[in-house]
Amino acid sequence: MFRRKSTLIIFLMIIVLAVIYTVSSRNEASKQKQAEINLSEELEEEKKPVDEEQFFSEMDNEYYSVYVKKENGEGSSFVPLTLNPGFDYSMGYSVSMSFDDNGEVVSGEKIIVIDDLTISDENKEQIKQITGNEKYEEAILEIEKEISEIEKKND
Repeated sequence: MFRRKSTLIIFLMIIVLAVIYTVSSRNEASKQKQAEINLSEELEEEKKPVDEEQFFSEMDNEYYSVYVKKENGEGSSFVPLTLNPGFDYSMGYSVSMSFDDNGEVVSGEKIIVIDDLTISDENKEQIKQITGNEKYEEAILEIEKEISEIEKKND
């Protein structure tokens, strides 16, 4: 009789351990599956296109700047004083620029991109909107002078 009871107890213990193992295995599998789902969702989130307006607004840059992009893909930038009354070079530029995968400037409204050392009609219109008619010619001359300096440095 004692032997039967001990056999029964051992049998019950084996069943209990088997149930515990099965439940914990399912929990682990469930946790693993949830981790895979979360990772998959994170990867899908990373694939979504970035809303550039969300990251680059006019408030990103405190001052207007000019980025001169050369044919070879290199570029130089400067802050024209005519476009930025009260700007002081000793205080720092507070200008940041970002580029997309194709090397194009991605920014807010405060960066004027000049291609191949030539001020385009679109650039001129943008400058006129910033300065108004009164300072427009002065701004164009200042920018042309800086472009000329950039050209000299690269020759």
